[in-house]
Amino acid sequence: MRGPVALRAGEQLVSAPPRGAFRVDLLELDSPAPDPVVRPAVTPGRVLATGTPGRGERTDIKLGVTAPAWLALGESYSTGWRATCDGRSLGDPVPLEGYAVAWPVDPGCTTVDIVFAGNKLVTASALISLAAALVLLALIAFAVLRRRRALVAREPDPAPLPDSPVARLSWQRALAWGVAAALVGGFVFALRAGVVIGPLVAFVLWRGIGARTLSLWAGGLLAIVVPVLYLAVPIRDRGGYSTSAPMDRIAAHWVAVAAIVLLILALYRTLAGVKADRARRPSTSTPTAATH
Repeated sequence: MRGPVALRAGEQLVSAPPRGAFRVDLLELDSPAPDPVVRPAVTPGRVLATGTPGRGERTDIKLGVTAPAWLALGESYSTGWRATCDGRSLGDPVPLEGYAVAWPVDPGCTTVDIVFAGNKLVTASALISLAAALVLLALIAFAVLRRRRALVAREPDPAPLPDSPVARLSWQRALAWGVAAALVGGFVFALRAGVVIGPLVAFVLWRGIGARTLSLWAGGLLAIVVPVLYLAVPIRDRGGYSTSAPMDRIAAHWVAVAAIVLLILALYRTLAGVKADRARRPSTSTPTAATH
């Protein structure tokens, strides 16, 4: 191998041949120190006031800029950040220091406001979700009332079948289904979730709990327990520099997971009941006599 190679000043392109026995494993670059070696440090400005923090924003940041400089915010870089200085946009954000979001500022910039643009859609999306939920509730109520009126107006069946009994599995089969549910739940949610899902599924199948009871339990968890947990355990504002908000909501998350498991079991019970009713119901075909 050759020794050091002198390169001219300016941009250089170093490449290795596409084919060959050797490739560059270690490349060291060295250059003489500048002249003079030490230059006096120049401070382009400073932050006079760090501003007022909020949810996804920091406003009224006061600067004293004497030369072109960078203003960095200690938040992870994202293209959704927006910054204005004295009412003028500072342009697109730039990643700085490997993670932070930053903008170039010039002398004369005194007051900066920084906001995360995505937050503007949060309130609107919440209102849209609320309106959609109200519409769905109205449709459900309308469907229920319409079905009740149809049942009242319809003549009763001459010989209705008795309610089909809820099938109960043996403890061996229920345990096998519980193990399978634990493996799936542990993979989808978490290992600790699978430890709870497995015994829950085994108990429901062994005791033969019906779809109606399971649906009521799931509805109670989603309609009562989850909202109560959201109100009782609010997200703690740590100044906008914490990513622990999901952990503040972890209890509501696991309750919702339990409700999902119950709804899946209720669906299974419903489909199994429909299949059993079809098997028990006599054929409605009428035999005919053929004439010769």
